[in-house]
Amino acid sequence: MRNYNTSRRPRVRRTLLALALGFALAQPTFAQTSAGSIFGQASGKVTIENLDTGFTREVEADAQGRFRVTALPTGKYKVSSGGNEKTVTVNAGVGSEVQFANDAATLDSIVVTGSAVNPIDVSSVESVTVLTAEQVNTLPVARDVTSVALLAPGTTKGDAAFGNLASFGGSSVAENAYFVNGFNVTNIFKGVAYAQLPFEAIAETQVKTGGYGAEFGRSTGGVVNIVTKRGSNEWKAGGSLYFAPDSLLSDNPNIYDRDGELYNRNDNESNTALTYAGYVSGPIVKDKLFFYALYQERSADTDRSLSRSFGQYYKYEDKDPLWLTKFDWNLTDNQILEFTGFSDKRTSDVEVLNHDDFQGAGTPRGNLRLKEGGDNYIAKYTGYFGDDFTLSALYGYGKYQRYGAGTGATGGNCPLVIDQRTGVDHVSGCWVDDDGLAERLDSGDRRRQFRVDGEWVLGDHSIGFGYDSEDWNTVGGQEYVGGIYYRYNDATPGGVAPNGAPIPDGVTQIVRRRFTQNGGSVDIKQGALYVQDDWKVNDNLLVYAGLRNEAFDNKNPAGQTFAKLSTQIAPRLGFSWDTNGDSTRKVFGSAGRYHLPIAANTNVRASGSETGWNEYYTFTGIDPVTGVPIIGQQLGDRVYTSNGVVPNPRSVADRNLKAMYQDELILGFQQQLANNWSVGVRAIHRNLGSAIDDFCSKLPFARWADRNNVEYSAVNVPGCVVFNPGEDVSVDVDIDNDGDLDRVDLSAADLRFDKAKRKYNALEVFFERGWDDKWFLQGSYTWGHSYGNTEGYVKSDIGQDDAGVTQDFDFPQLMNGAYGNLPNDRRHTFKVFGAYKPAEEWTIGGNFLLQSGRPKNCLGYYPDLDDPDLEPAAASYEAAFFYCNGKLTPRGSIGTTPWITNFDVNLEYRPRFADGRLALKLDVFNLFNRHTVTSVNDTGEDAPGQISSTYGVPLSFQAPRSARFSVRYDF
Repeated sequence: MRNYNTSRRPRVRRTLLALALGFALAQPTFAQTSAGSIFGQASGKVTIENLDTGFTREVEADAQGRFRVTALPTGKYKVSSGGNEKTVTVNAGVGSEVQFANDAATLDSIVVTGSAVNPIDVSSVESVTVLTAEQVNTLPVARDVTSVALLAPGTTKGDAAFGNLASFGGSSVAENAYFVNGFNVTNIFKGVAYAQLPFEAIAETQVKTGGYGAEFGRSTGGVVNIVTKRGSNEWKAGGSLYFAPDSLLSDNPNIYDRDGELYNRNDNESNTALTYAGYVSGPIVKDKLFFYALYQERSADTDRSLSRSFGQYYKYEDKDPLWLTKFDWNLTDNQILEFTGFSDKRTSDVEVLNHDDFQGAGTPRGNLRLKEGGDNYIAKYTGYFGDDFTLSALYGYGKYQRYGAGTGATGGNCPLVIDQRTGVDHVSGCWVDDDGLAERLDSGDRRRQFRVDGEWVLGDHSIGFGYDSEDWNTVGGQEYVGGIYYRYNDATPGGVAPNGAPIPDGVTQIVRRRFTQNGGSVDIKQGALYVQDDWKVNDNLLVYAGLRNEAFDNKNPAGQTFAKLSTQIAPRLGFSWDTNGDSTRKVFGSAGRYHLPIAANTNVRASGSETGWNEYYTFTGIDPVTGVPIIGQQLGDRVYTSNGVVPNPRSVADRNLKAMYQDELILGFQQQLANNWSVGVRAIHRNLGSAIDDFCSKLPFARWADRNNVEYSAVNVPGCVVFNPGEDVSVDVDIDNDGDLDRVDLSAADLRFDKAKRKYNALEVFFERGWDDKWFLQGSYTWGHSYGNTEGYVKSDIGQDDAGVTQDFDFPQLMNGAYGNLPNDRRHTFKVFGAYKPAEEWTIGGNFLLQSGRPKNCLGYYPDLDDPDLEPAAASYEAAFFYCNGKLTPRGSIGTTPWITNFDVNLEYRPRFADGRLALKLDVFNLFNRHTVTSVNDTGEDAPGQISSTYGVPLSFQAPRSARFSVRYDF
């Protein structure tokens, strides 16, 4: 579906995320996203005690001397058997091994801390990255999810237009799933947001980059699983303060167009941020009831200018008061009840001014208020029934607001005006908004989730099973600020306008007048059943088999189902071979299918009411205040892109629609070396088997009517139809306008689209040198190749985040040349990070990245406007085709952006007199102040055959050098 974004500039809505992660290969044998397990060899009874809360469990080793305790809350545990004791740390999703059988005469205590080398977990077939809060605090990384997640192999930073998000394994940034204490907090409106925690409240994080089990679904990218901090028998309190001053923030270079004219000033931008937090935790009833509470507030003042076409200068005041509370109640030694509540409501007040090329901030233009986030509540029960059966149940509720409203200096809001002419003084009117699109005032989302998970140990088999259900509601809708969008363009006398109308002699400039309006309140019901088996074939070999069945029911604003996918089978297989029998070497592999649900954005745009049209005019003047043209001659007819009628739900989606899915294959090896070193290698193949998007071509319907001798009327033919690209389509349409629906069956050949294609092949080499009270080091090299004809649920080429209805596949001509290297293709990536303690009070940390660039494109006008297969609606997309200067320019064929080199460093001081409770730290990011371009403007033409003066100009750079001071104290 048409992209209504007005620019490829980075979006100003903020995404502040918090978590920590690091390197390990681990899998929970029990389907608990926030729990871990302990397993090993012993004789007779094994007692496990949580050292923080006193929670205790007793189990019997089996006839082979094996024991396993699952669904354990994270923390430190004392494990006892036969008079021996060992201490181990349980992390989320990690199987922690404890062996008594070979050292019955010893009383050694082993401590696996967050900073020690991650042990090789031979009970795992997954590819998982784990890092604790303690590890994150030693590294110079920004306090957000993406900056930390990008430490993991196979991840790359997504396009700046979508905020600060990560791509996993070649997938788009909108295909990941996020969990907090087992609750799914992914915002499925567009997939580019999720509920966020105060960073200080995060205890540890799993990042599943592949091979995850059948208990996880609704993701074709990665899974990010956060576990929050919790209370214990010890009273604790503390606070922290982080300050990033503008005086230590460098500027990115100013941007000039191809003619040497200033396009965007960066040297007058500024940013100062202050974040402070305080927490308290402890026992309400010793060994029984515990609490943890934290409040964090971030305030930031940011000044930034927009490009010449927008002519605006923004002054932000951000206020982010976040909080979290957590209660843990050990009802008995066999039953646990948890409650988590947190809020991530965020507000930005923006003063908008006219942009002055010399001073930056000019005269007042208006004000803008942005609101995001909401409240989330999670209740969870875990019960242990004997040694062999465990059951958990979770209920969660989340609410998310997204609101943006602007008021012009003269009151109300002015029409959106963008000026792309060359050689003139650009006008921008008086409109006020963050991206030119105004949301409904009640826009937001609501989720209710229930899930139950169980595990039953039967001899050598550990059978897991579960069910989860989600009810989702989205209220959404957009229109251009001021109601109309005017865009000025150059024109060629005697040429043609984008709608095919001739340009009169002497006319060198025209204006496009565009209208769009859409919206509604829609519901989605999602459910899944799964079963899985971890089979211990012998002491050295684990075989995993799982099966997941997904179901999705998407409704239109009238409550009618327009897409229902009831049986989406996803098999999962894997193995883990402990070749030496002592967990020092592991060969592993996995294969599986992963589905992605239909985004709520698809419901709103495809099944709701949407009106859209374009008109083209000459003009005789421009209002100096509003920028609105004095209209002259209309060029051609109005071109409708959507008709404003709420479509029949049977007409807007293929009756045989299948879910988007991806198949994955992983094969790997990991070896523990001497002196705390481990190395590994992993080969990954991902193949997109089916995609969901929409096509907007009406020619297939007209041809069908002609073949079947039916009188064709386009009145009731839907503007766009949701389908699986490359597959046949069957819809019910009143194609002859007689009031009755007709079954219209269109073959893939009728539609003239290739199958959606996206492949990712990668080889990852990773290593780790564990902390030994002196230093640690981790790193990886990834060779990766992401290629195909669709990125997925977003389109980075033009900054479009219309999940499920992107511009791809709207018309066949848009897909000519679309096959090639995709936006998230980074062929080579080197990552190294670690910390060194030169003295007792001092610690130095470093983080290094070397990465090859992103593919570049040239998008222009379709060269043959007389093509009988080119519909006027397709031509109105203007510079959206893989053609430049009349020639086909396939995706990614223009080269790449430069390689990125980035080095961050920090220095921490913990004075001896404070017993390690006080920490003073300085973080410096991009120490050498490199300004590498990370994305460029791919729009190559202003008019057919006319190269745009802004083609290839930078849209984003790597973040310039900055510094952050912090102080924290823990009582």
